Amino acid sequence: MIGEVREFHHHGGNRGPLYHGADKIDKEPTSEEKAASWFYSKSLGGGSLLDYMGYGTTLGTWHLGGRKPIEVTCTWDETPGLEVDEHAVAVIRYATGLSKTETRWGTFTDPWTHQPQPSAALC
Repeated sequence: MIGEVREFHHHGGNRGPLYHGADKIDKEPTSEEKAASWFYSKSLGGGSLLDYMGYGTTLGTWHLGGRKPIEVTCTWDETPGLEVDEHAVAVIRYATGLSKTETRWGTFTDPWTHQPQPSAALC
């Protein structure tokens, strides 16, 4: 109804995979818990980039009618003491322009409990 979608922007994330106990009870993970978890293991596919970036790129492909990117550039943080990222940003170039996806472990609240601003309904 509004015309061709030319770009998309996706922001995904949460406090981190170990911050949610049973029944979504918040907890602060120790460095030992992070070291023992596959979420924080590079060789086992951990990190926010691999955890959340797929959601943004899948939604982008859907919104753009299945178009494939021409080029993808990504950068991520390197948190001291961790072997995986907790924050990553990708810029994706399509024939119609640039799009962006961002993923973050380390939000202030759990988005399933407290809706971040702006709410998804307003985007």
